[in-house]
Amino acid sequence: MRLSRSRLLALTAGLALCLTSAACGGSDDGSGAGSADVVTDGTFTFSVADDPGALNPMLGSRTVAVNLFRFLYDPLVHADANGKVVSGLASQWQVDGGKVSFTLKSGVTCSDGSPLTASTVAKMFDNVKNPASASTLIGIALPNNKFTVQADDAANTVTLNLEQPYQFILPALEFLPIPCGAGAANPASLATTASGSGPYTLTEAVPNDHYTLTRRDGYTWGPDGASTATAGAPKTIVMKIVANETTAANLLTTGDLNAAAINGPDRQRLTASGMTAKQYNSGGAMMLFNEGSTRITADPNVRKAIAMALDRPQIASVVTRGLSKEPSNSVAPASPQACPDSAASSAVPGTNVEEAKKLLDTAGWVAGSGGVRQKDGKELNLNAPYLSTYAGNQPAAELIAQQLQAIGIKLTLTPVTQGTLSTTLFSTGDYDIWPTLALSIPFQSGVFGLLGGPFPPNGTNAGHVANKTFTDTATQANQTVGQQGCDLWITAEQALFSNVDVVPIAPVITNWVTTKSSFSTMQGRIIPTSIRVTK
Repeated sequence: MRLSRSRLLALTAGLALCLTSAACGGSDDGSGAGSADVVTDGTFTFSVADDPGALNPMLGSRTVAVNLFRFLYDPLVHADANGKVVSGLASQWQVDGGKVSFTLKSGVTCSDGSPLTASTVAKMFDNVKNPASASTLIGIALPNNKFTVQADDAANTVTLNLEQPYQFILPALEFLPIPCGAGAANPASLATTASGSGPYTLTEAVPNDHYTLTRRDGYTWGPDGASTATAGAPKTIVMKIVANETTAANLLTTGDLNAAAINGPDRQRLTASGMTAKQYNSGGAMMLFNEGSTRITADPNVRKAIAMALDRPQIASVVTRGLSKEPSNSVAPASPQACPDSAASSAVPGTNVEEAKKLLDTAGWVAGSGGVRQKDGKELNLNAPYLSTYAGNQPAAELIAQQLQAIGIKLTLTPVTQGTLSTTLFSTGDYDIWPTLALSIPFQSGVFGLLGGPFPPNGTNAGHVANKTFTDTATQANQTVGQQGCDLWITAEQALFSNVDVVPIAPVITNWVTTKSSFSTMQGRIIPTSIRVTK
């Protein structure tokens, strides 16, 4: 699977929100609320750091939007808190190579009261497939638009025929919300309204302030048969936009919020007051090199020297603001992983400062004035942008600069916004090294376009990586189902790490803090039917 530029931008944008919002992370085991402790018809209010933007679920792949859509729309299948695929709109499913068949649950209705049919589901697939829709779900929930779909309303079945087998098809379909009713008949209407079969309906939308949702009574087709009739299920959900983490912490203290992601120092005072905190892993930050032919980092000896100069555990602690003291070990470390691949990290060069200096000597970079190495009268000075909207990135970039200075490399650090990040990666290419590029990619296949295939402007291979072993093995891995496919992904990642095309730096950790509420998550995304408001 190779992502188009728009889909890859959606993933990088998504993680920027993951780092500062409550819509990220790993998994937990349950809501933890007893029936005697819950509130009937209560209100659950949580904060996110940015507005979801597009309300059309076919176009909104940013993490904060995905978190909102889970309340309003259902997918064919869900993943539970442990990553196991469980029922959604489909009660049964079967994968046979590239053929995936679903039997839908009976009695499912849309928010406007209309019944969900197999034809409705098929129409959604056709809308996503249509290039005119510009759906960002191609490359995320579906590998490409080279598929066909058939519906049998009498049998209540939908059959998806992919161009070829796709290893991650079932967990990927969890990211495919299905509009129905008026939204299926007129997809353009989804820009301002919601029309889905989910457990809540959208009753008020005030962009950049809040979104209010109301419970659908009679909803019984949630994950693994979950319903909204369980004691403590909130009547009202409010998603507030709160950009500042300290402000969110204060709103938790005053009772105006039930939950927020608090990664920084405010988390200590909240937990000291008795609030609950849980941490989740929703992705990973990696060091990406520009291997374009005119770049210093095109030299593998330079890249390996950089990797060997790094103290990755120390950097991980700084970038996560103390939430993790271990570096990431994967290109897609969100937990639970669809394809465990930690064995690949054995190919990451270990820390060895003296060996790093020797590699630079071999590459012709000799000691120069001010401790910065030189070659042919040019300083070993690397342009290193970093995303400024996440508090951990600046100190981490400064720490990396200090560690590289010890081997004679100078980093010119440049803070950038999310928009500038996208332009730099995929348009100007004006960088040598990206110290902590964070990606919210749920499957290994999501990095395929970033690290393989055509270079910008014709593709999304922003690193100008030409690693044939990776490309060939990853292609085979995507088409191989089961453990054999996962083993191939380990081999593909090892090719990246040994060639130092990327260096895994840190997991992306989100620290949920909750008060008078509980819920379960999948990779930190709230499972709506698990929310309980407590006394």
